[in-house]
Amino acid sequence: MNKRTLSVAAVIIILTSMLRYSIEIEPVKATNTIYIRANGSVDHPSAPVSSVDNVTYILTGNITCDAAGIVVERDHIIINGDGYTLTGPRTSDSEGIDLSFRCNVTVCNMTIREFGSGILLAKGWPSGENIVSNNTIVNNIRYGILVESHSVHNILANNSLIANGYGILSERDNVVLKNVAVNNSVGINVGWNCVVSDNMVRESDEGITVQMDGNIIESNFVSNSFVGICLRGQSSNNTIQRNILSINTQGIHVGASCSPDPCPCVYNRILGNNITNSNGCGICIQDSNYIEISQNWVCDNEDGIVLIGTNDSVVENNIACTNAETGSYLSGVGVELYLSTSNTISSNVFAMNSNAGILVYKSDSNLIERNHVFLNNFTGIFVLEANYNTISDNDIRDNFPHFSLGARGGIFFSSSNNNTVRCNEISHNDFGIYLYNSNGNRVFHNNFIDNLQQVHVEGLNTWDDGYPSGGNYWSDYSGSDFFNGPYQNLTGSDGIIDTPYVIDGNNQDNYPFMTLTPTPLIPWDITGPVMWFPDGKCDIRDVAIVALRFGSNFGEDMYDVRADITGPTYLVPDGKIDIRDIALVAIHFGEEYS
Repeated sequence: MNKRTLSVAAVIIILTSMLRYSIEIEPVKATNTIYIRANGSVDHPSAPVSSVDNVTYILTGNITCDAAGIVVERDHIIINGDGYTLTGPRTSDSEGIDLSFRCNVTVCNMTIREFGSGILLAKGWPSGENIVSNNTIVNNIRYGILVESHSVHNILANNSLIANGYGILSERDNVVLKNVAVNNSVGINVGWNCVVSDNMVRESDEGITVQMDGNIIESNFVSNSFVGICLRGQSSNNTIQRNILSINTQGIHVGASCSPDPCPCVYNRILGNNITNSNGCGICIQDSNYIEISQNWVCDNEDGIVLIGTNDSVVENNIACTNAETGSYLSGVGVELYLSTSNTISSNVFAMNSNAGILVYKSDSNLIERNHVFLNNFTGIFVLEANYNTISDNDIRDNFPHFSLGARGGIFFSSSNNNTVRCNEISHNDFGIYLYNSNGNRVFHNNFIDNLQQVHVEGLNTWDDGYPSGGNYWSDYSGSDFFNGPYQNLTGSDGIIDTPYVIDGNNQDNYPFMTLTPTPLIPWDITGPVMWFPDGKCDIRDVAIVALRFGSNFGEDMYDVRADITGPTYLVPDGKIDIRDIALVAIHFGEEYS
């Protein structure tokens, strides 16, 4: 061999060594899947995965795969990404990390991207008690994290899930905690018995979706999504509580439009949520039964709370204010019942909405009681094509309509028959009560106080409860009380004016009261011997109930809207129980109303 041949060989060796070195400093191209075997070994010759004890496995470099990423066959281990990235082939059938059949495995501190599913926990018993935490999971086609039904008691915490199909899908019995999910089709989707808490979800079609039963969804922040929290299908016995939902198209939606399944959602509880700035409903319940909606703050949405095709549900102790329509004349309401029966709307505040405080539309046999309804732009309570409802013990005041909608005021009936209006305080409205094309309604034991026009009626209705029960108090009517009896022809007073209050040729109150009729809804008369039932006097019980809740804010366990009497604006609750509330009770202490 001559010197020239040796020189060429030397150059080839040097170039080969340089090329090999260059390849080794690039991310590993794993043409085959990396396995962590049951015996603790790592099965891939070039995998940048190290372990000194077969318990903790640490990535030492970025990994790029043309198939599945890492398949784990060993339990009770930790896989620490140490800030490195696992990148896939962007095929829908690939998994970044496959934890099928695994128990007590922790995956942390890794970026996982471009797979079908970033992390998979699935495929059979026993599988569970795994921890997935502090990972960034980005741009996976189907799921960021997929936990199928045979993998339970896992914790998914402190992960960032960005631009995946689903951020997290957890089928049953898992905890989803303190994750950030942004720009996924669905942020978090759960099936049975999951706890979803303290997550932040943004820019999704559905922020948090509940498919089935027994879940707790609490203390999450969801914004800029089409639906903030959605209960689908036949989901039941779920609790949605203390969440903040802002700038979504709908805040919370329960029922049919979230699912093609016609079966109703039942026995769900929506408690203490703060829902603002929705372009549609703050809370919408559709084709569902036995729903409890309580202590929610639902303000500055297009509509507050809407029940559609929903029965046997309770809406109580909510504040629904400053909701404003954006086109539909039936939007901008505090609460709406549509095609809904046998519901109770109780002890709420409906104020400063651009349309009605309460709208009852094509809905029968509902109870509307003990609500504060004031400063609404169209009417306090609007009953439209609805029958056999009871409106009782409400404070309906200062409702003055927008000029373009016409004068309606306190309670407006349109094409509605056989309803009962009793024991309400109806004061300082444009119209006290307006009945258009409505017949057979019974109106008695109400106080009509200083409305611009007490009554407008088109139809034949009843304005008293007979003798001696009596009719209504009318602030614009006074007269003598020398007689008693059904015909007011027997000597002796009875608290009833001796001559009827004539409304028109077909309507009159035969037994108008001389003085105000007692109504149980005095703001500072909060409670009595029976909890939360006023007793006609402001006494130590009322002071105690405010003092007990002093310092609490809306959404906290101790807060109750019934003790939040006033704020900077007189008699308008402000979401906190403070010195103003105690002062108002103290001012009226000792007063009686019977």
